[in-house]
Amino acid sequence: MDTPTVEETSEGNLKRSSTVLRMVNRDSATKCSDNATSHVPIDGNHSTMVKFNSRFSPGYVCIIERLNQSLNDTARAREHKLVKEQEVIEQRHN
Repeated sequence: MDTPTVEETSEGNLKRSSTVLRMVNRDSATKCSDNATSHVPIDGNHSTMVKFNSRFSPGYVCIIERLNQSLNDTARAREHKLVKEQEVIEQRHN
């Protein structure tokens, strides 16, 4: 999706112009890993996709859910790694 550009007014203020620009292509915008299930589609342009109207906006809810899922997955993976490391330590002492 194209995004309105910003230009400086003669007074030194910034305003959105009628000129639009493709900030990134679709592949670049949605690529966060090789795992297709990790893509999070957010409907909007470069500006609106990061400025939600409220914490109940669908895009915001989606991002929060994915962040929580990632945090939980990371915590589980870290715990699993610590258990395996402890098992190795115990085996060396036996």
